[in-house]
Amino acid sequence: MARIYAMAGFEISVDHGVLIMRTQGVRKSEHGKDAGRLFDLMESPEVHGVMFDIRDADYQLSPLEWKERCLEIARQCRGRKVAVVQRDEQAEMTAECRATLQQKGLECEAFASKARAMEWLHQGLDTTRPAQRRLG
Repeated sequence: MARIYAMAGFEISVDHGVLIMRTQGVRKSEHGKDAGRLFDLMESPEVHGVMFDIRDADYQLSPLEWKERCLEIARQCRGRKVAVVQRDEQAEMTAECRATLQQKGLECEAFASKARAMEWLHQGLDTTRPAQRRLG
């Protein structure tokens, strides 16, 4: 896996055509602003899916902030499958976001493991594609 970008509580990498965004710790409204400009990595034709691994994160957002975050994710991830790797207690929160993404025409599912999420993201893909690309 090629590590692309990391800062306190946030890491982005690309692995086998999937942009993986991993968050940790307390996440507030201002934390989403740093990640927004990194989505330009998804402009690569080799990135076909996005995985949000939020198992180690604690989101402290108002309902409006959460809705805005989900709409921004839908805008940035257009045309790609989206997988959310979550803890059981995050299911209600992520269900709302997944519904928003699905209303915007994205395929989005939740998983308890990265392996299962990666398997779903790769379903139906051309396996002759390059396995990995190092960026940066």
